[in-house]
Amino acid sequence: MLAAVVAVPVAIITGVAVWMISRPQPMGENRPVPTAPLPVSATPGSQRAAVCQALVGSLPMNLLEATRRPVTAPNDRFAAAFGEPPIIVRCDTAKRSVAKEDMVYLVSGTCWATHPTGSSTTWTTVDRNTAVGVSVPNYYTSQGQYVEALAGAVRDTLTKSEEMPYGCRPEVAATAS
Repeated sequence: MLAAVVAVPVAIITGVAVWMISRPQPMGENRPVPTAPLPVSATPGSQRAAVCQALVGSLPMNLLEATRRPVTAPNDRFAAAFGEPPIIVRCDTAKRSVAKEDMVYLVSGTCWATHPTGSSTTWTTVDRNTAVGVSVPNYYTSQGQYVEALAGAVRDTLTKSEEMPYGCRPEVAATAS
C-alpha cells in the first residue's frame, strides 16, 4: 500500500516533467526572431497597390507570440512576416475558386479557404475583392488563431465581394452552428 502511495505521485511528476521537456517551446522563449529583412514576393496589381499598403500598414506588431519582422523592399508595402519560422501575409494573392462542397472557415467576419502543403497551410480570403494569403508553418499549432488575429485588419481594410462562397453566406453560416 505504501509503495502505491509513493509510486503514483512519482509517476505523475515524471509524466509532467517529460511533457514539459518534450513540448514545443513558445516562440519568445527559445527562438530569436531574425532582424534581417525577409525576402517575400508580393506584387499586387496597380489598382490594388493602395489597398494592399493600407492593409499591411494596419497589421499588428505581434501576431499572438510571433513578432513582426522586416520584409525586403519594395514588397514591404504589400507583405508582412511574423515570427520564426515566418508566418507570411501577402496581399492580392490569386483568388481561389470555392466549390459548394469545399470547406470554408468564417473567422471574425472574414471567410477563408485553406490549402495545406507539406510544411505549412495557406489560408486565403474568399470573400474579399482583394485576396489575402496567410502562410502558417506547421510549427504553429491552432493555426486558425493566427488568422483570427489578422481578421479584423482584413475585415476593416478590404471591401467584401458581392459574390460570396456558399459557406460564407449568412443564411448558411447561421445554420451551421
